[in-house]
Amino acid sequence: MNPLSYFSFNTFLVISVAILYSEQSFSSGADDWVELNSGEILRGELISSTEHTINSYESALVFDSEDLGEQEIDFEDIDVLHTARFFNILLTSGERISGLLTIQDDTLSVHGSKVQEIELSDIVSIYKATNNEADKWSSELFLGLNINKGNTDESSFAVVAETERKSVRSRLLLQYLANIAQSNGEQSANNHLFDASYDMNISAKIFFRPLKFSIDSDEFQNIDYRINASTQFGYFILTSPATEWDISIGPGVQYTKFKTIPVDAEKHTTSPTALVSSRFSSQLTDNIEISHVYDVNWAKSSAGGIRHTNNLGLDFEVLDDLDFSLKFIWDYSSNPQSDASNVTPEKSDYRLHFGMSYEL
Repeated sequence: MNPLSYFSFNTFLVISVAILYSEQSFSSGADDWVELNSGEILRGELISSTEHTINSYESALVFDSEDLGEQEIDFEDIDVLHTARFFNILLTSGERISGLLTIQDDTLSVHGSKVQEIELSDIVSIYKATNNEADKWSSELFLGLNINKGNTDESSFAVVAETERKSVRSRLLLQYLANIAQSNGEQSANNHLFDASYDMNISAKIFFRPLKFSIDSDEFQNIDYRINASTQFGYFILTSPATEWDISIGPGVQYTKFKTIPVDAEKHTTSPTALVSSRFSSQLTDNIEISHVYDVNWAKSSAGGIRHTNNLGLDFEVLDDLDFSLKFIWDYSSNPQSDASNVTPEKSDYRLHFGMSYEL
């Protein structure tokens, strides 16, 4: 064999193997990578898309760099992007596509069963594709306990359990709250609340909540049990790696059964309602997070009238998944129902809990 031909063949073989290895590394490698317009290259993991001013998932990416940690990168600052994992993309048309992602020359390409080029303005959201259902769920459990002994024997126990399932198209929220207290051997508080809602993304800013459902009981508010069901439309005001805030509004219905009543009152009542909800959370620092959930419900006077719940939380990180937490809750009803002894409950209940929260 001609030496030049032998050299050329071996050179071609080496280059071919190198290209094949490079392609295999791209398709099965552990790292995503992004090259910025400045020339800086970051390796790590693409988490999702987001937006840091007005909510829209279309103008920035959240990238977890091996060296710099979690970073928010505007699309306009990206020169090249390659992912080693599949991602789901929800478009403004409602279509969902999946594949490896690349950005080159200001064009996002999705490499799935075929290559599709997408305008960045057509993206509602980007989330990592996964076949593991557990990856879509996150949960947090709060336990609070307060015990006083001496001239006054008091104890209180509080539980808050929250679960969220988030996918490219939808979000499911579940919450349970309980507060039980005793003073000098007599019960002074006993209330429970379960709340569930399901959201469907319509566009980058708007979601539809076909069902928000809650059931609660409060012995000292003379509520045996109360059921609320509503349908809402919602709007994302802010969504970023540090801050999320959405509001929603819609009609509903409420059914209430009181524990005891005066002789001339009805023990059951049903009322149409109007409900406004707000959910806010923000990472103030690396170790401090604030959250606020607010619901205001308009019903007829015999069903309690105007009722609202304010739930303010402050979490201080102790370990990676363990926080020291403060929770302040203010429940208000404009028309509480008197009991059989004609004793009318107070309109407002205030609770302050100290405890520990664990992220599951």
